[in-house]
Amino acid sequence: EVLIIIDACYSGSLIKGARPLQDVRISEYSIDSLIKEKGYVFLLSSKSNETSGQMDDGRGHFTHYLLKGIEGEANRDNDDKITVKEVYDYLREEVRKATSNNQTPVMVGEREIVIAKDLRGMYDSLTLEIAKMAREGRIDTEYTGLYLKILIQRENDDNELEKKVRSYDMPPKVRQV
Repeated sequence: EVLIIIDACYSGSLIKGARPLQDVRISEYSIDSLIKEKGYVFLLSSKSNETSGQMDDGRGHFTHYLLKGIEGEANRDNDDKITVKEVYDYLREEVRKATSNNQTPVMVGEREIVIAKDLRGMYDSLTLEIAKMAREGRIDTEYTGLYLKILIQRENDDNELEKKVRSYDMPPKVRQV
């Protein structure tokens, strides 16, 4: 399975050939043959006649919502899988809204590819389990807040203590969560 994501002005022209990006080839394959023969899926930030807008902080709308989508926002059916189709539907709605309908993401290709796992449900379950273990005295209550914070934050946001706690090999009694 191959998913190619492009956030660039006029990126939709890779498919239609209507703008400067005509007859684009990847190795010996044309874009059309990659889609039809190889089953590649393309997720493009804009139609062939559109620019890809930026937010006030310089990030592109497409990339901003792509990241939010794969972090779970696109998972509208609330299963544990986030598919390229779910992300595309989310992107199309959010990017059009954010750009006053001046930018429309494009998806080309038929394969349904799972591109991320939605771990939010697992985090909710772990949060409840940590709280239960604290109530039962299996985890020192003064550390419960720290454990919960580490559970929901990104690893690269950890301070030194949080890194140490995250790397700690928990005893078997606690590991049975």
